[in-house]
Amino acid sequence: MEKTSLAKISSIVKNPLFLLLMLFITIGILLTIGFSLNSFKKAPFIWNGLVPGQSTKENILNNLGKPEEEKTEEGKTILKYPTTNNYRQNSLDIQNDKLSVVKEEVIGNEKGRLQDYVTKYGQPEFVGYGPYADQYFKTFVFSNKGVAIVANPIDGVIIQIWYFQPTSVESFRSAIGKDISDKPPVDVR
Repeated sequence: MEKTSLAKISSIVKNPLFLLLMLFITIGILLTIGFSLNSFKKAPFIWNGLVPGQSTKENILNNLGKPEEEKTEEGKTILKYPTTNNYRQNSLDIQNDKLSVVKEEVIGNEKGRLQDYVTKYGQPEFVGYGPYADQYFKTFVFSNKGVAIVANPIDGVIIQIWYFQPTSVESFRSAIGKDISDKPPVDVR
Protein backbone atom coordinates (compact mmCIF):
# COMPACT_ATOMS: atom_id res chain seq x y z
CA MET A 1 0.00 0.00 0.00
CA GLU A 2 2.68 2.44 1.03
CA LYS A 3 4.76 1.57 -2.02
CA THR A 4 1.81 2.30 -4.31
CA SER A 5 1.27 5.75 -2.78
CA LEU A 6 4.93 6.66 -3.20
CA ALA A 7 4.84 5.45 -6.79
CA LYS A 8 1.78 7.65 -7.52
CA ILE A 9 3.42 10.68 -5.92
CA SER A 10 6.61 10.02 -7.85
CA SER A 11 4.74 9.81 -11.17
CA ILE A 12 2.81 13.02 -10.42
CA VAL A 13 6.00 14.90 -9.53
CA LYS A 14 7.69 13.72 -12.74
CA ASN A 15 4.70 14.80 -14.86
CA PRO A 16 5.61 17.84 -17.03
CA LEU A 17 2.23 19.48 -16.33
CA PHE A 18 2.82 19.26 -12.59
CA LEU A 19 6.32 20.75 -12.99
CA LEU A 20 4.89 23.57 -15.12
CA LEU A 21 2.20 24.27 -12.53
CA MET A 22 4.81 24.40 -9.74
CA LEU A 23 6.94 26.79 -11.87
CA PHE A 24 3.98 29.19 -12.28
CA ILE A 25 3.19 29.04 -8.57
CA THR A 26 6.83 29.78 -7.69
CA ILE A 27 6.98 32.72 -10.13
CA GLY A 28 3.72 34.08 -8.69
CA ILE A 29 5.06 33.90 -5.16
CA LEU A 30 8.36 35.59 -6.13
CA LEU A 31 6.55 38.37 -8.00
CA THR A 32 4.24 38.97 -5.04
CA ILE A 33 7.21 39.18 -2.67
CA GLY A 34 9.05 41.48 -5.09
CA PHE A 35 6.10 43.88 -5.41
CA SER A 36 5.63 43.87 -1.64
CA LEU A 37 9.28 44.74 -1.05
CA ASN A 38 9.16 47.47 -3.71
CA SER A 39 6.12 49.11 -2.18
CA PHE A 40 7.74 48.86 1.26
CA LYS A 41 10.87 50.64 0.01
CA LYS A 42 8.82 53.49 -1.44
CA ALA A 43 6.38 53.75 1.44
CA PRO A 44 6.17 57.27 2.82
CA PHE A 45 7.40 58.11 6.28
CA ILE A 46 4.91 57.90 9.08
CA TRP A 47 5.60 60.45 11.81
CA ASN A 48 3.47 60.15 14.95
CA GLY A 49 0.78 58.38 12.91
CA LEU A 50 0.84 61.08 10.20
CA VAL A 51 1.79 60.61 6.55
CA PRO A 52 3.02 63.54 4.44
CA GLY A 53 0.83 64.01 1.37
CA GLN A 54 -2.03 62.03 2.92
CA SER A 55 -2.83 63.25 6.43
CA THR A 56 -5.21 66.20 6.77
CA LYS A 57 -5.20 69.02 9.29
CA GLU A 58 -8.01 67.19 11.09
CA ASN A 59 -5.80 64.05 11.32
CA ILE A 60 -3.00 66.16 12.77
CA LEU A 61 -5.23 67.75 15.39
CA ASN A 62 -6.67 64.35 16.31
CA ASN A 63 -3.20 62.78 16.67
CA LEU A 64 -1.26 65.64 18.27
CA GLY A 65 -3.89 67.91 19.77
CA LYS A 66 -3.89 71.68 19.64
CA PRO A 67 -0.58 73.19 18.47
CA GLU A 68 1.38 75.64 20.60
CA GLU A 69 1.38 78.00 17.65
CA GLU A 70 -0.43 78.25 14.31
CA LYS A 71 0.36 80.70 11.53
CA THR A 72 -0.25 81.15 7.82
CA GLU A 73 2.67 81.96 5.59
CA GLU A 74 3.05 81.89 1.78
CA GLY A 75 -0.24 80.00 1.31
CA LYS A 76 0.50 77.31 3.85
CA THR A 77 -0.53 76.75 7.44
CA ILE A 78 2.30 76.03 9.86
CA LEU A 79 1.56 74.21 13.10
CA LYS A 80 4.18 74.19 15.87
CA TYR A 81 4.34 71.41 18.47
CA PRO A 82 6.61 71.05 21.51
CA THR A 83 9.75 68.93 21.69
CA THR A 84 11.73 67.82 24.73
CA ASN A 85 13.66 71.11 24.38
CA ASN A 86 11.66 74.16 25.53
CA TYR A 87 13.34 76.39 22.91
CA ARG A 88 12.68 74.28 19.81
CA GLN A 89 9.42 73.16 18.21
CA ASN A 90 8.51 70.59 15.57
CA SER A 91 6.92 72.27 12.58
CA LEU A 92 4.18 70.79 10.38
CA ASP A 93 3.40 72.51 7.07
CA ILE A 94 -0.06 72.06 5.60
CA GLN A 95 -0.96 72.94 2.01
CA ASN A 96 -4.36 72.31 0.43
CA ASP A 97 -5.48 70.65 3.70
CA LYS A 98 -2.73 68.00 3.42
CA LEU A 99 0.39 67.62 5.50
CA SER A 100 3.20 68.55 3.14
CA VAL A 101 6.30 68.60 5.39
CA VAL A 102 7.19 67.63 8.94
CA LYS A 103 10.28 69.40 10.26
CA GLU A 104 11.27 67.42 13.32
CA GLU A 105 13.74 68.99 15.72
CA VAL A 106 16.37 66.50 16.81
CA ILE A 107 17.91 66.72 20.25
CA GLY A 108 21.30 65.08 20.72
CA ASN A 109 21.75 61.75 18.95
CA GLU A 110 18.15 60.55 19.43
CA LYS A 111 17.78 59.90 15.68
CA GLY A 112 21.33 58.76 14.98
CA ARG A 113 23.95 60.55 12.91
CA LEU A 114 24.12 61.67 9.30
CA GLN A 115 26.19 58.62 8.32
CA ASP A 116 23.35 56.32 9.45
CA TYR A 117 21.09 57.88 6.80
CA VAL A 118 23.78 57.78 4.11
CA THR A 119 24.30 54.09 4.89
CA LYS A 120 20.56 53.44 4.72
CA TYR A 121 19.66 55.56 1.65
CA GLY A 122 22.92 56.02 -0.26
CA GLN A 123 24.41 59.38 -1.18
CA PRO A 124 22.02 62.35 -0.98
CA GLU A 125 20.68 63.60 -4.32
CA PHE A 126 21.30 67.20 -3.29
CA VAL A 127 23.30 68.92 -0.58
CA GLY A 128 22.56 72.55 0.10
CA TYR A 129 22.89 75.38 2.54
CA GLY A 130 19.91 76.37 4.66
CA PRO A 131 17.77 76.89 6.54
CA TYR A 132 20.52 77.01 9.18
CA ALA A 133 23.08 78.04 6.61
CA ASP A 134 26.47 78.54 8.11
CA GLN A 135 29.77 76.81 8.04
CA TYR A 136 28.56 74.08 10.36
CA PHE A 137 25.28 72.82 8.93
CA LYS A 138 24.09 71.62 5.53
CA THR A 139 20.85 70.07 4.34
CA PHE A 140 21.28 66.58 2.88
CA VAL A 141 18.30 65.79 0.66
CA PHE A 142 17.17 62.24 -0.16
CA SER A 143 14.20 63.47 -2.21
CA ASN A 144 13.22 60.11 -3.70
CA LYS A 145 13.04 58.72 -0.15
CA GLY A 146 11.05 61.65 1.24
CA VAL A 147 13.60 62.77 3.82
CA ALA A 148 16.10 65.60 4.28
CA ILE A 149 18.64 65.79 7.08
CA VAL A 150 19.99 69.08 8.46
CA ALA A 151 23.33 68.12 9.94
CA ASN A 152 26.94 69.03 10.53
CA PRO A 153 28.87 67.30 7.71
CA ILE A 154 32.01 67.02 9.83
CA ASP A 155 30.75 65.23 12.93
CA GLY A 156 27.36 64.05 11.57
CA VAL A 157 25.30 65.66 14.34
CA ILE A 158 21.69 66.04 13.18
CA ILE A 159 19.63 69.03 14.31
CA GLN A 160 16.54 68.55 12.14
CA ILE A 161 14.87 65.92 9.92
CA TRP A 162 12.32 66.82 7.27
CA TYR A 163 9.73 64.24 6.18
CA PHE A 164 7.77 64.72 2.97
CA GLN A 165 6.23 62.74 0.17
CA PRO A 166 8.97 61.20 -2.03
CA THR A 167 9.59 63.41 -5.04
CA SER A 168 12.25 64.52 -7.53
CA VAL A 169 15.06 66.89 -6.57
CA GLU A 170 13.55 69.55 -8.85
CA SER A 171 10.13 69.28 -7.20
CA PHE A 172 11.72 69.33 -3.75
CA ARG A 173 13.72 72.46 -4.55
CA SER A 174 10.78 74.32 -6.08
CA ALA A 175 8.16 73.38 -3.46
CA ILE A 176 9.74 72.35 -0.17
CA GLY A 177 13.35 73.50 -0.22
CA LYS A 178 12.96 76.95 -1.77
CA ASP A 179 15.21 78.42 0.91
CA ILE A 180 18.01 75.91 0.38
CA SER A 181 20.88 77.20 -1.76
CA ASP A 182 23.69 75.31 -3.41
CA LYS A 183 26.01 78.25 -2.67
CA PRO A 184 27.61 78.64 0.76
CA PRO A 185 26.45 81.62 2.82
CA VAL A 186 28.48 84.79 2.83
CA ASP A 187 30.22 85.28 6.15
CA VAL A 188 29.23 88.76 7.31
CA ARG A 189 31.28 88.82 10.48
